[in-house]
Amino acid sequence: MNNDQSDPLSAPVNELKQALTQGFPGRERDWAERVAAALVAVEGGLSQHVDLAETPDGVFAGVDLMRPTFIRQMDGLRLELDDLLREVCKLCERVRQAGRAFTTAHPRGPLDRLPAPIARTAVPHFGELRAEVEGFLGRLRQHRDEETRLVLESVTLDIGAGD
Repeated sequence: MNNDQSDPLSAPVNELKQALTQGFPGRERDWAERVAAALVAVEGGLSQHVDLAETPDGVFAGVDLMRPTFIRQMDGLRLELDDLLREVCKLCERVRQAGRAFTTAHPRGPLDRLPAPIARTAVPHFGELRAEVEGFLGRLRQHRDEETRLVLESVTLDIGAGD
């Protein structure tokens, strides 16, 4: 169910973890670009996971739909997937904004006049940003563990019912 070949999230999540471990002092823009690219990949993998979740081979295929408790839990997980998608999009934008604070906007143009001033922006706290992304990864991991627990509980209850 969660093997790397059929799981659209494994590789992007590993890529994001690797991007987060790289140091950012003195390389803030490069770090932000790598983390933003990895977040985009996670967003794509999460979207694919959502699309695949309800297919005949998807994560929810093994859930016993005859039990209201399992249906409620599954519905909660499906809503949580939507929340995670929104969160990864917001994080990606925040990381991009942080990187823009370290972008030089002075074009090489005519030397007869001064370039337009760069808008003032607060310098982001990259340690806090990293912690937010790590928190997202923790919530994503917890969500995936809950998906697995629900399916295992459903299958175990189904097997036990016939004894």
